[in-house]
Amino acid sequence: MTRNEFAREVANKMKNDYPRAGISNEDAKIWTMAVFDCLADMLLKEGSVTLLNFGTFNISKSEPRRRWDIKSCSTVIDSPRMRLTFTVAPAFKKKIAELEVK
Repeated sequence: MTRNEFAREVANKMKNDYPRAGISNEDAKIWTMAVFDCLADMLLKEGSVTLLNFGTFNISKSEPRRRWDIKSCSTVIDSPRMRLTFTVAPAFKKKIAELEVK
């Protein structure tokens, strides 16, 4: 699902569930992009973002990794990298477990 498809779904949900809100597809697209941009900015700034009943995004540093270089026939140590991880919230896990298998 792309950002535009997600924004369209948000606009449809708002129209169906909150008809007095009067949100257009273009407004939903702007709001959706703003939310994603804020999420990315907060991750870079804080290193962790928790969305209640959804999950937690974390940025962490991985350990240096050893690997075998075929050309030089020696062990090479790769530099550590930054990783993005996501931990699902227990409430969201429960919702997923209750879904019917099709």
